[in-house]
Amino acid sequence: MTAQRPSDVKETRRYIARMCKEMRDMARNIDLPMLAYLLDMARIEADPDEGKRETG
Repeated sequence: MTAQRPSDVKETRRYIARMCKEMRDMARNIDLPMLAYLLDMARIEADPDEGKRETG
């Protein structure tokens, strides 16, 4: 495996977060709450900006 530039790592993490969000929404739409929850946890883990957001 080759080393990725930091910007590539962030973009990859953002892509994974977006895909998890889309799958989470699909799971919610067909009443799979546990799967939706797990996908949301994966989304939070992958999103490089998640901890930087202000609450509010």
